[in-house]
Amino acid sequence: MKKFVSLLLRDLYLLNFANKIYFIVSKLKFSKKNKEFIKSNQKFIPPPKDLVFETFGKVDYERYYLTGIKSANNIIRLIEQYKTISNQELNILEWGCGTGRVLHNISLITDSADIQLYGCDLNKNAIKWCEKTFSKINFSINDIEPPLNFKDAYFDIVYCTSVFTHLSEKYQYLWMNEIFRILKDGGIFLFTVNGEYYAKQKLTDKEFKLFNQGEIIARTKVTEGNKLLSVYQGEEFVRSKLLKDRTVLSHIFDPNLEISGSQDIWIVQK
Repeated sequence: MKKFVSLLLRDLYLLNFANKIYFIVSKLKFSKKNKEFIKSNQKFIPPPKDLVFETFGKVDYERYYLTGIKSANNIIRLIEQYKTISNQELNILEWGCGTGRVLHNISLITDSADIQLYGCDLNKNAIKWCEKTFSKINFSINDIEPPLNFKDAYFDIVYCTSVFTHLSEKYQYLWMNEIFRILKDGGIFLFTVNGEYYAKQKLTDKEFKLFNQGEIIARTKVTEGNKLLSVYQGEEFVRSKLLKDRTVLSHIFDPNLEISGSQDIWIVQK
């Protein structure tokens, strides 16, 4: 029932309005819990609630904090299977860093003067907050379309969580090409998508059939890049289209890994 209500709101162009209501509900729901969490975790710097909601989907500071740590550790662990990180001179970028929930924890794990961390995002307010809060990380604003303001072959590692989940097909190809432009030869790119786990829950029977046939399912009628633009792609689409002629190192389907919820994880190499 919930999936059909969401589709109806999208068709009526009421999804943004419903999202604003949900934000208010989420603030009220977690208000007491958030105050207690901040009081008992004084080193935690809480981002503005609207930015937490925009980049995380709910205003739950404890969940925001703990999943950021877990995601960062899992990303480093997975990448280290293919590229040595410790005691290396590396440039690492999080494309779509939001409020730095993951990137800040990456900086704590890779606390080395030889590693330069970068974060970029479409949300100007999120980047401004990050610049004020995390002084050791380099932040920049990007547009909805490439290019990024980086030289060719600049990064050893690029990663993103739940970014391709909010880009329609045209932009997926544009950005995949851009990521490979800024990667060094032998560089690693880790990203997540809404795979079968979420497709089974969210898609209609007709959509799920197309999904299984290798089609990308994009629910639009909102601004490109908006978190309300929901995109689902299965293994066949990613392998045969999005990553055609690319070197795939790993495709991980583990709902409990939680780099970005239960999204599929892809690791590719230039």
